[in-house]
Amino acid sequence: MSAFLGTLRKICLGIRARDTGFDRRGFRGGEAGMRGRLEQIGKAFAGGYNAALQDDEFEALLPRLKSFDLELHGFAFEGAAMGLALLDFITPWRKDRFRSFVQGAGDAHTYLVHAGAGWMLARTLTRTCAATFKSSSAVQRKVLTPNDFVSLSAVAQRLLSFQAHYEQVARPFEWKFRRANLQELIAQSKTPVALAA
Repeated sequence: MSAFLGTLRKICLGIRARDTGFDRRGFRGGEAGMRGRLEQIGKAFAGGYNAALQDDEFEALLPRLKSFDLELHGFAFEGAAMGLALLDFITPWRKDRFRSFVQGAGDAHTYLVHAGAGWMLARTLTRTCAATFKSSSAVQRKVLTPNDFVSLSAVAQRLLSFQAHYEQVARPFEWKFRRANLQELIAQSKTPVALAA
């Protein structure tokens, strides 16, 4: 892929590193160390996403994803999966990036790779559709309910435990929701779909 096209995709669709900051996202409270850790996770996710936009060829993408600290690999792979799924969605000439990723290098982070595809759906669907997906989120049901956290570190610990568990037990599955289903939902929508920046 040309460097120019990758740079153009990153400029148009990318997530700026400064937008992953705790204050920039509107979060409040928590210990400084925990805020810093959550920002590292956000930067790894955005870094993986931007890397996939910039170069969707795995030979170039994988070393960039593996350049993050080992404990952040899953988040970088999640971001890359979101970018690859988005490219599959918006480019008619190639639709196999996400599938190839999840069946190859992304298999080591199966749960987070599928979560990345879910983020793509949430960012591209109308608000009504996104709200439907959000309300049925496995993380919401299995991790954040009940909302009995005493601190941000308790939230982070439960999320990290959930991630570790599902990276061990998650298995690939055949998607039932296809591009045609998505296009049908979009056609039924009253508002046009716009990619969130």
